[in-house]
Amino acid sequence: EIFRNFYKSSDSPQKFSVQRCIKDLLKLMHTELSKANVAVSLREFKDEQATQRMGIVQQILLILIHNAKDAVVERYKDEIAKRQVFLDVKFENGMCKISVTDYGSGVNKELRDKILTQPKTTKKQGSGIGLYFGKKLANEKLSGDIRLLSAGDPTTFELSFEINLKE
Repeated sequence: EIFRNFYKSSDSPQKFSVQRCIKDLLKLMHTELSKANVAVSLREFKDEQATQRMGIVQQILLILIHNAKDAVVERYKDEIAKRQVFLDVKFENGMCKISVTDYGSGVNKELRDKILTQPKTTKKQGSGIGLYFGKKLANEKLSGDIRLLSAGDPTTFELSFEINLKE
């Protein structure tokens, strides 16, 4: 059911629990994360209901978590215990802000300004389309944004979106 809901791309906003939305995505990603020996920790927060495009929120988070997973796997080839990703959620001024933090390989200086505005990649193999497309989706479909808060040790990306999207 989680898998089916993930691929339903209903364009109309629906009411949902932000915590449930994230936990369902982590269940969906469980096999991929387990194979890579990456632990994802969702830090406790006071849950709220959002009226938003849940599938798009999950798709953007999938991009951010997947990139964080790749970064920690690349940096900690032989130190599996250090392969960790942290998710933090806060609500303020009508916005939900979800940050994805890792201590992986970071974002180099020359890509920091371009990584979200052009299809640029930090990986040996990759198109760079994920973050660019994720930002575009956040802006156009969620009345939100993706920002790079910290480029290394830790690297933190933040997805923000309106809690109550007006159609």
